[in-house]
Amino acid sequence: MALIRYFILVILLGAMICLPTGPVLAISPTEEDQILGTWKNIGFIYQGEFRLPLNPNLILLFEFHADGTNEIFWARQNEPGFCERKGKYSIIDHRLEDEVVWINPDNNIECSQDPDMRLGRKASNEIRFKDGKFHLYLSLAGDPFIYVFDRLPTDDRP
Repeated sequence: MALIRYFILVILLGAMICLPTGPVLAISPTEEDQILGTWKNIGFIYQGEFRLPLNPNLILLFEFHADGTNEIFWARQNEPGFCERKGKYSIIDHRLEDEVVWINPDNNIECSQDPDMRLGRKASNEIRFKDGKFHLYLSLAGDPFIYVFDRLPTDDRP
């Protein structure tokens, strides 16, 4: 009987030594946590290929806040005018649900042509996070068109 207890004790001690001392499962951040901050468009993926922005002077930013509000801002370097709006968002099953709740009254006149700059507009788009980048899925001529955004440092918004 003592021999059996000895073997059980050895097995238990061996198992305890082999157990990791930190958490067994790494908890990955939720999409709600990952999206917080300011994101700058660095290009897009179309027909499976990453491409730089068509207009290198375009600055397109998304900013997401923990209170469920967001902002879209875009302008062109060395050109007057900008477009800015605020929205309320949520993320459900890898989809960004977004409703425009405020339009900057000082927006450039051309902003009204952009569907994302219309008060009350609701949108639902797939999102993913890959390699530290934020991917926003749209469609162009039936093919996936994916905006790719890189996170900006906290105080780096133009």
